[in-house]
Amino acid sequence: EIKENKMADNWKIKVRLKEAMEFLQDKGYEVVCVNLYGSQNYGLDTEESDIDLKAVVLPSLDDIINNISPVSTSLEFKDGLIDVKDIRLMFENYKKQNTNYLETLFTPYWVWKYPYCTEWTELRNMAEDIARADEVKAVKAMYGMALQKQAALCHPYPSKVDLIEKYGYDAKQLCHIIRLYCMLDYYTAPLFNRYTYED
Repeated sequence: EIKENKMADNWKIKVRLKEAMEFLQDKGYEVVCVNLYGSQNYGLDTEESDIDLKAVVLPSLDDIINNISPVSTSLEFKDGLIDVKDIRLMFENYKKQNTNYLETLFTPYWVWKYPYCTEWTELRNMAEDIARADEVKAVKAMYGMALQKQAALCHPYPSKVDLIEKYGYDAKQLCHIIRLYCMLDYYTAPLFNRYTYED
């Protein structure tokens, strides 16, 4: 039963990715790919979880010639959001070692537009190297994000007041903290193995 439910969830995600691609193309975006972002990538999703996506788009030649600011926006789509990023901004986020964006290179759920499949597949094959381009910056980014989630854990935001009063904390923020802990543990293990310590 669990396996069947998981298969149904996987199918739902794949359909949503395809729908999001068509949605963005209808809005005039030149889409490179659409990637799943969030709890489903870590097995932390529930039936109430949103399906949030990150899309990489290309600027038009006119945008480049006229020096139009790169696209960076969020669009509501069904039961989630699509974070739309110009490919130039996407690479800037990779350089910053921002885990929210590095996730696009590791998720098993993604769709691409045919002309760009080779390039995006090659980029994904380099995911580990990209994620370790600046290991100090990456660890600081993950730690800083965990501290932000810790600060939000018991904060009575208007939309979370009921949860805080009932449970004393926001379970979603706790899941974020656990996810970041697991990421840090996985990420730093090879770093410790590089060194030997003498008494």
